[in-house]
Amino acid sequence: MMTLFKEHGSSETESERKMKLTIDSAIAAVVVYLLAFVSLPFIAWRQQLLLIAILVIFFIRYARTFIGQIRAAVVIPVMAYGIYTFFASFLNRNQPDSFLLTPLIFATSIGALFLYMEYARIHNQIESTVTLYYWMTLAICLLNDALAVGNGIGADGNYLLGNKFPASYLHLILAAFAYHRYVYRRNATSMFTIDIRFFALYAYAVFACSYFGCNTAAVGGIIMGVMYCFQRYLLPIVRRPLVTTVTLLICDTLLLINSAIISWAPIRNFIVDNLNKSADLTGRMPIYQQWREIINAASWHGVGMENSYAFSMQITGAADVQNGLLHIILSSGCLGAILFLSAQYLLLLHASHSINASFLVMAYAFIYISIVEIPFDKVYFAVLALIIYTASSSSTYKQSTSLYRSYKENCR
Repeated sequence: MMTLFKEHGSSETESERKMKLTIDSAIAAVVVYLLAFVSLPFIAWRQQLLLIAILVIFFIRYARTFIGQIRAAVVIPVMAYGIYTFFASFLNRNQPDSFLLTPLIFATSIGALFLYMEYARIHNQIESTVTLYYWMTLAICLLNDALAVGNGIGADGNYLLGNKFPASYLHLILAAFAYHRYVYRRNATSMFTIDIRFFALYAYAVFACSYFGCNTAAVGGIIMGVMYCFQRYLLPIVRRPLVTTVTLLICDTLLLINSAIISWAPIRNFIVDNLNKSADLTGRMPIYQQWREIINAASWHGVGMENSYAFSMQITGAADVQNGLLHIILSSGCLGAILFLSAQYLLLLHASHSINASFLVMAYAFIYISIVEIPFDKVYFAVLALIIYTASSSSTYKQSTSLYRSYKENCR
C-alpha cells in the first residue's frame, strides 16, 4: 500500500486522523484535484470525462465502506447547486453556444470533490490528502512559472494553468496551503523555519499574480496577508456564515448599486495610481450600470453556464459581466444564486465552531476579488471543501492566533 508524507512531530490524536493513503485513494485524490482545483487547457472534455469515469469506478468499488456515513448536510447543498446549474443549461440547450458537457463536468467535478472528501474523512485520510494537494499545488505552480518565464504566454494567450486568472488563483491557494502547513498546524521544531517557508511561498504567490498581470489577485493576496496577521481579532467575526454571506452580498452589489464610490478621491487615486487601471475600472463601470438588463435576461433560471459569455457580449458588449455574483445570476438565474449562497452558508455553518483560518481567509480573498472578477467556479468550491474538511477541535490542532503570537510561543 502506498504511503504519503508522514508529518514530523504529529501527536497520537493527529496520527489517528492522518491514516496514510492507499494506492486507490491516492489515485482518486489526484483525479479529484485535476478536476476541481486546476484548469489545465490541454485536458479536453473527453479526458475530463475519462477522469470522471475513474472516480465513478472508485466510488462504486468502495460504496459499502462509506455510503452510509456520508453527511447529507454537507454533500446535498453542493450537489443541489451543481444539478441545478446543469438544469439551467438544459433549459437553454437550444442556444447557439449551448454545450451541455460544460455544466455536466462542472456539476460532477464539485460533487465528486465532496464525495471523495467524505470518503477521506471517514477513512481518516484528510490530512494525508491535504498534504498531497499541497505538494501538487507547489509542483504545478513551479512548472507553470518555469514555462512562463522560459516561453512566455502561449500562442493561445494561455499559460500551463490557463489564462492569468486561474494561474493567479492557484498561487493564492498555494499561499493558503503554506499557511496551513507551516503556521496553523505548527508542527516543526523551529518557528523561524516555519516563518521562512510560509513567507517565502506567500511572497512568491503574490509576486506571481503581479507577474501574470492579474492585479486583482495580487490585491487579494495582500488582503490574505493582512487577515492572517490579524486573524486573532478577525476570526471570531469572519468565521460566522452569516457574516461571510453578507460580506459577499455587500461586495458584489457595491459597484452595481452605487457606482459613485469610484468618484471618491482616495479610491479613484488607488485605482489609477496603484493598480494602473482606468477610473472606470477598465470598462467595468458601464457593464455594472446595466445590471438590471442582465438580471432581466437571466430571470429565474439563467441563460446557462456555457451561454453566459455570449449573452454578456450581447447585453454589455463585454465578454463577461466582471462580477462574481452577477455572473452566477446570468448563468443560473436568481434561483441559482440563491442555491449558491445557501450552499456556501450551510457548508460554513457545518464548520463554523472549529473553522480553519488558513482556507477561510482564502475564501474571503475570492469574495473581495469577486467585486470586479468572476472567481466563483469549481475552484471556489475546492476552497470551501478545504475549509470544512480541515476544521478541527482545539484538542487536535493548536489554534493559531496571529503570526506575532505564534512566533512568541514557539521561541519560548
